[in-house]
Amino acid sequence: MSTSEWSGKGWTVTVTDTEMALAQASAALTISSTNAARLEVRRRWFRWSLHNQGQPLVYLRGITKSEASALSGALRRLALTPAIADAVAWYAEVTQLLAGARAEQRWISTETVDALLRDLRAHCAPGGAPRPQARRSQQAGCRCLNWARMDRLADRWLPPARIMHPWPSVRFDARTQGRSPVR
Repeated sequence: MSTSEWSGKGWTVTVTDTEMALAQASAALTISSTNAARLEVRRRWFRWSLHNQGQPLVYLRGITKSEASALSGALRRLALTPAIADAVAWYAEVTQLLAGARAEQRWISTETVDALLRDLRAHCAPGGAPRPQARRSQQAGCRCLNWARMDRLADRWLPPARIMHPWPSVRFDARTQGRSPVR
């Protein structure tokens, strides 16, 4: 069991394999590894702070940039601990199944393989880890451009169409003086 500790003026953060403990002069707070994905270390105007779901928990006074980076890495590892445990358990189950099938020299049934894949998707899929957010250009929904929205944008931003040249009957109606085709 590994333990890492960071401290500063009025606060102490301890991260173990199973939880994160925050001790302040006013109160103490413990967050388990299942809820650790909500924690993040942020920097704003040269001040570091620990946030839980966007709300500041404590201002990390006296912490350096390298210490803040190490704390952030420890919190990420703590958040991934349940997913890693699930992956290790799934791997052990698959290894045991393959070893048994190899020893008996038999095929693995389709139902068993389907059950293992279902477990893999349920426990080791990225649903437990935070998903990367889509960029604005990749978002769907209200930002889609349909014809009604395109017409509103065109009416708002494009100037009305006007004829900027004379009609062909006027344009090619050449008038000449006398016998000269030019004048």
